[in-house]
Amino acid sequence: LVSSLGFIFNFSINPSYFYISILVSILILVIKSKTYDEFIKQFFIIFIIFISSFIISNAFIDVSWDGRFYHYTTALLLKLGWNPIYDNIYSFAPKVGIFHNYPWIESYPKFTEIIMANLYSLKISSMDSIKQINFILMAISFMYSYWVLSLAFFEKKSKLFNLFTSFLLVYNPIVICQILTLCNDLILYFNFLILILTIIYIEKTKNKNEITLQNKNFHNIEIWTIFIISSIFLASTKFTGALYLAIIYFCYFIYLIILKSKLKSFILSILITSITLFITNINPY
Repeated sequence: LVSSLGFIFNFSINPSYFYISILVSILILVIKSKTYDEFIKQFFIIFIIFISSFIISNAFIDVSWDGRFYHYTTALLLKLGWNPIYDNIYSFAPKVGIFHNYPWIESYPKFTEIIMANLYSLKISSMDSIKQINFILMAISFMYSYWVLSLAFFEKKSKLFNLFTSFLLVYNPIVICQILTLCNDLILYFNFLILILTIIYIEKTKNKNEITLQNKNFHNIEIWTIFIISSIFLASTKFTGALYLAIIYFCYFIYLIILKSKLKSFILSILITSITLFITNINPY
């Protein structure tokens, strides 16, 4: 979001965006943590995931066709100062020595490439290390799957069962094949999985504790925030992601109508998602 707002005001990607994101994340972690010990524990886990994903990603070279063909090139152009809203790629790219793939770079959504470009803007990063976003999202998806399954789906099953089920949900053939590449199908899947799990959690727990945006309980606001963010990420990763989101929203809307459930929170979430998608996807949508 910071990068997209920067593009609108004609600022290119730079390392400050990364540090702003880190500070905001730490602030959220401080607010969410109930005790100092809990903050330290969660911060340590996040730090280990970030550092280990950086090391592993940097140790392997992406040899995939899509990764090298346009994902790599798009991230490189963004890092070199290309503004996809205002700069014509056909005039900007030759200035930095890139002479190919213009239609793919110009036309495709750039969610993953913007994150990769922000990582690559750091002096400690290499182009191969930016694959760490795959490992970070994989870790998030696994932990979130376990959390939702344990609390809302298989709450009567053992921890081992929920861990194994979460493992199967996250570590599928697509993820295994693409985890060390810049291809974004696995990122599309992770966001799809998180969105579906969030809907399951909302529906399975709403009778226990009303899950609405209007409820001032921080936990409820947090769940709907995950719903909105995963929706934005899903539609911003690939064109097919936008189609998936439309289908999910339509099916969920019909489900709520059939059950005669309240639609206010769902409609408000769609409105927030739509506005944010407009801001973050002026190019290419």
